[in-house]
Amino acid sequence: MLTQLLQAWNRYLIQQPYYQDHFIVQRPELAENLLIALNKDWSETITIVPFITEFVESTRLSSTHLMDSLFALLRLVNQKKIPLSRRQATEIEHNLQNLIIKLSSFFTFTRIDMNLPTHPKSFIRMVQNSTPQFELDSQFRFRKVNEALLQKFGYHKKELLHQHIRQLFTESSQTLLRYAQRQLQRGHRYMIRLEVEARSSKHRKFRAIVQIMRAEADDPDIAYTGLIQDVSESKETRDLVSLLSLALENVGDGIVVIEPHLDGKILYLNSAMEKLSGYERYQLYGKPFSTLLGKRVRKRILKEIFEESLKIGWKGELVQHHRNGDSYIVELHTKPVKDENGNIVAIVGIERDITEFKAAHLKILDLGRFIQQIINNLHHLIIVTDEHFRIKFWNESLARKTGFPEDEVIDRSLSEVLPQLIDSIPREIFRKSRKSAMLFNERLSLNLFSEEERHFQVSISHFVSATRAENLYLWVLEDITEAFKKDQHIRFLSKIPENSPILIFSLNLEGKVIYSNPTVTKTCQELDNGKTCPQKLLPSTLMYDIAVGDFTAGDSREYLHRIGERVFQYIAFRPEDLDFIFLYGIDITDRLELQNRLIQTERIRAMGEMAAGVAHDFNNLLAIILGRVQLLKLKTENQEWAQELEVIEKAAQQGSEIVQKLHETTRQKRERHFQPVSLSEVIRESLMFSIQKVKPAAQLQGKDVHIHTQLDDQLVVFGNPIELKELFTNLIFNAFDAMPGGGDLYIQSRRKDDDTVEIRVRDTGMGIPEEIIHRIFDPFFTTKGEKGTGLGLSLVYNIVTAHHGKINVNSEIQKGTEFQIELPLSKEALEHKPQPTDCQCDENGELRILVVDDELELLETTVEILRLQFKEVDMARNGEEAIEKFKKKAYDVVITDLGMPRISGWEVAREVKKYNPTVRTILITGWGQQAEAELKHHQYVDLVLSKPYDIQKLMEKIQKLSHQDHALSE
Repeated sequence: MLTQLLQAWNRYLIQQPYYQDHFIVQRPELAENLLIALNKDWSETITIVPFITEFVESTRLSSTHLMDSLFALLRLVNQKKIPLSRRQATEIEHNLQNLIIKLSSFFTFTRIDMNLPTHPKSFIRMVQNSTPQFELDSQFRFRKVNEALLQKFGYHKKELLHQHIRQLFTESSQTLLRYAQRQLQRGHRYMIRLEVEARSSKHRKFRAIVQIMRAEADDPDIAYTGLIQDVSESKETRDLVSLLSLALENVGDGIVVIEPHLDGKILYLNSAMEKLSGYERYQLYGKPFSTLLGKRVRKRILKEIFEESLKIGWKGELVQHHRNGDSYIVELHTKPVKDENGNIVAIVGIERDITEFKAAHLKILDLGRFIQQIINNLHHLIIVTDEHFRIKFWNESLARKTGFPEDEVIDRSLSEVLPQLIDSIPREIFRKSRKSAMLFNERLSLNLFSEEERHFQVSISHFVSATRAENLYLWVLEDITEAFKKDQHIRFLSKIPENSPILIFSLNLEGKVIYSNPTVTKTCQELDNGKTCPQKLLPSTLMYDIAVGDFTAGDSREYLHRIGERVFQYIAFRPEDLDFIFLYGIDITDRLELQNRLIQTERIRAMGEMAAGVAHDFNNLLAIILGRVQLLKLKTENQEWAQELEVIEKAAQQGSEIVQKLHETTRQKRERHFQPVSLSEVIRESLMFSIQKVKPAAQLQGKDVHIHTQLDDQLVVFGNPIELKELFTNLIFNAFDAMPGGGDLYIQSRRKDDDTVEIRVRDTGMGIPEEIIHRIFDPFFTTKGEKGTGLGLSLVYNIVTAHHGKINVNSEIQKGTEFQIELPLSKEALEHKPQPTDCQCDENGELRILVVDDELELLETTVEILRLQFKEVDMARNGEEAIEKFKKKAYDVVITDLGMPRISGWEVAREVKKYNPTVRTILITGWGQQAEAELKHHQYVDLVLSKPYDIQKLMEKIQKLSHQDHALSE
C-alpha cells in the first residue's frame, strides 16, 4: 500500500518544476523512510525532521516547494484513492498534519546567513546588557556567559561554565541543536538562527531564538559566540498559533479542550469533533464534558478519565452516541495542559472514530485464529523468524515432530533448535532484494527429526510485519519423502523404455506405430538409414493377426521376424483395459550364431569323448609296433631289411602325430596347469621351430617369406606354454601355406587394456573366400586336399577358448589374412624354477632299472631293448608287483606306465619316492602331450614321455641321467 502511495506522490511531483530538486529523486530512500515513519507513532515520525531540514538546507529545494509537496501528499491520503486501511489512513493523515506544522515552524523561524556580519568584532564582544549572550568551545560547552543570561535562566555562573548548551533547552529542541552544531562544525554555516523551546533552572519553558556564529576571538578555547532572545510574545509566535489553530481545524481527529476538573466545561472543539458528535460547537461550549460523551457513560469511568488526565493523561476506548442516537466506538487520549509555572490550566482530549477499525480488527482476530488453526493442522512444517533467525512462530506440526512446544522455542535461534536446516541454506539468499518475496524453493535431504534421511521441499519467503514494520522470513517445510520415492520410481520406470536395449513398440488396433523407443530408431538406421522403419521391423504374422481381428484383449503371443541376415524375436501383448498392443523384441542374430557354435562345441565334445579312449589304445598299439621295429633294426645286419624297417618306423611315427592332433583337437576343457608365460618368448620359440621346418623347403621351391615382428617383451599371459606354442606354430604354418609364392608375415603383440593382450598374425597370401571363412575352425575342414588334416585351426580355436580368450579373422582375396587373438594378462609375475636334483647312481654309471606296464607285449619289447644297453633291467606287470619288488631290491630308475588298473603309475612313483627320494621316476603315458605337461610338475615325477616313444630317445634320456649323476658324484 505504501508503495502505491509513493508512486501516486511521484506522479504528482513529476509535473512540478521542482521535481528534479526534490528528495524523491535525489534521495529516494528518504522518501521511502518518510512514508514508513508516517505509518508509525508520532514519536517515530518526528525523527525524520532533521533529515528533511538538512536536505532542504543543503540543496536547491526551497521550503515553499517542500511544503507544497507535503500538502499534495496529504490530499492524496484524504482523497482515499490509495487502498489504505482506515487505521492506516488516519495514522498517516494525523502524523502528516503534525509534520507540516513542525516543518512550518522550523522554516518560519530559522534564519541562515551565508554572509559575514558587517561588524564581527562588535558582535562577538561580550557586553553586559539586557540580551543573554555566551561564548562556546568547539564542543558547544559554555566558556563565558553574561549577567543577562544568568538572570534570564536563574543560574549561577559556576553552574553553567563547562556545561553543554543543551542544558538551557527542552528535549524537544535537542534535535535542532544537534543539527546546528553539526552544520557549524562541518563548516556548512557561518551563522545560524533557530527557534527552540528554552527552559529555566526552575523548569519554566518559553519560546526563544538562539543565534550562534563562529567566533573570531583571539582566545583559541572560544569557537562560537551567540545570544538568546525570548520571543514568547513575538509576531512569529502569534502566526504560529494561528497556523496551529488552522491545523487543528483540518486534522481528521476530534479535539476538545475542557476545564481541569470533574464538572469541567468544554472550552474548545474542532470541526472533526462536530462531525463525530453531530453537535455544532456553539451547542457544546460551556457544557460539561459528559454532554459530549453521552449520558450512558458511567460516572466511575468519567471520574477515572478526569483523575488520570490531571496526572499523566488517560487513553482508552469508549462507546459514544451521535446526536441522532447512533453509537460508535472512539479512542480517547487526554493530556493535562500546564502554564509556564507548571499549573494545569486545561485538559485536551483527542478522539478518533475506530468503529470500522474495531469491527475490522475483530474480523482480523477471528480470521487470524481461523488461519492459525488451519496452519497448525497442516502437515506442512511452518516457521516464522526475524532477520536474525529468531523464531517468532512455530506451528503445532513442528511441535509434534520435534517435541518442542511453541512457548519453548519462541525467540530462540533457529540454528539452536534446527541447526541442520539453517546450515543447509546458503546465506547469500538472504541478501537478495527485499522486493523479491520468494528467496528459496528447493528440495533438501535432511536428518531433522531422526537418523533416517528424509526429503523436504523447503521454501523461504520474505515479508514485512504490518504491526512492527520488521523484516520476517516464512519457512515452509513439506515432507515429500514418500512422494519423492514414488516420483523416482516413476522416473525409473519411464526411463526403462528409453534406455532399454530391446525394441519397444506401442501399436493401435489398426497396426500403426504410436510409440517406438530409441533402440528401434537405432536399429532402423543400421538396416536402411530409417527410410522404411519402424514399420519394416513389425512381424508380418502379427500384422496379419491384427488385420483379421485375431488379436483379442488379454492375448500374448510370440513372433519371429527375419530382415536380411538379422533375426528378431517378439512378444506381443494386448492389455484387457486398453486399446493398444505392446510389442517387445530382441535381436537374436548373435544368439543363433552362438547356438550354432554351441552345437559345434557339443559335436567336438562327443568326438573328444570317443577320441580320448581311441587315442590311448592307438598309442599303445603304435608303441608296440614302434618298439618292435626299433628292436629289429638293432638286431638285423641286412641293410635292405633295415631300410624297410625304417619305412615302417616312420609310418608309425606319422600315425602317432595324427593321433596326437586328433586328441588335441577334440580334447575338452579339463584341469590345466596354467602359469605366467612370457608371450614374446613363446612366439619367438614358435617362430624358430616353424622356420626350421618350413623355410628350407620354401627356399628350395624358390619362394622367399619375410618375417616382421613387433613384440612387447613386458607382456606376460596366464596359460599353458606348450599349448600356446602349438597355437602360434599352427598359425605360422597356415601363413606359410597361404603364401606359395612367398610374401610377408607380420606378428605383433600389444597391451589392449588393463586385463587383455592382443596378438595379430597377418600374411600377404591368397586370402580366404567369404563363403568358407565361417567354417575354418570346424574339425577336419581343410582346403589343402590330402596334404591337410583339417585339425590345425580347430586346435587353435580350442586352445584360445580354453585360455578364456577370443579369436577373430579378417581376410581379403589376394591381399591376405589376419588373425586377431585376445588373451588374458597374468596377474602373477614370471617364476624361474630351479632345475630338479638328479638321482644318485653308482660310480661306474651302471643303472638298476625297473620297468612297469600292464601291456605285456610292450613291456617285454621295452625290457628287451633296454637290456641291450643296461645290465640290470627288471619288469613288473602291475603296480602292486612293482612296489613289492622295489621293497626287496634297490633301483636307480623306475619306468612306469601311467594308466594301469588298481594302482596307477603316478601312485607307483609316489610310493617309491617315499622309500627312496633319490630314485628317478619316468612316467610313460598314452594320453598325449597334455598329460605330459600336467604330470611333469608333480614332485614324484622326474620325467614324462608320451606313447609311442622312441626307444633310442628313452635310452638317451636314461644315459643323460647317468651322466648327470656321475658329474654330481665327482
